[in-house]
Amino acid sequence: MDTRRLPLHLFCGGDVAVTIRSDLSAGPPVTIPETVLWAGSADDLIWVVTHPPSASNNRVVERWPFHEPTTYDRTRGQFWLVTFLDPTTMKPTASYPVHDTRPKVARTADGTIWTAGNRLQTFASGHMQWPDPVDFDPMIRTTIDPVPPMRTPSRGQKK
Repeated sequence: MDTRRLPLHLFCGGDVAVTIRSDLSAGPPVTIPETVLWAGSADDLIWVVTHPPSASNNRVVERWPFHEPTTYDRTRGQFWLVTFLDPTTMKPTASYPVHDTRPKVARTADGTIWTAGNRLQTFASGHMQWPDPVDFDPMIRTTIDPVPPMRTPSRGQKK
């Protein structure tokens, strides 16, 4: 297991991040080109929540955090973006729409990135794809032994 830790990053003022060095001094400020509503880390991931760029349905958008013109689905109502940042450069690596301004984000050993806001989901493999909802029914059915049906005693038998 890799025991390296990310340097501590401090987000302040809504759009500025600084790296806290090992001697506890602050590194140079990095401006995030969008107001950060919430930020966090999971394993070696750094992520921020921001408003999405303004656009009408399926209009191509060229604005941070996108590296190139991007079309995305706005038909699911109000959403925000979770954008993962490279911990060294603080540049965006991927963004995903979410319905929660303060999601919980975690990554498991197999690399799956999970989010819990108004439901448990995993982030899809494609940039700007909606997270996939987690269906618990199959997991429960495969992890719990089936319970044999209860026998109902017939009349005259002792219970």
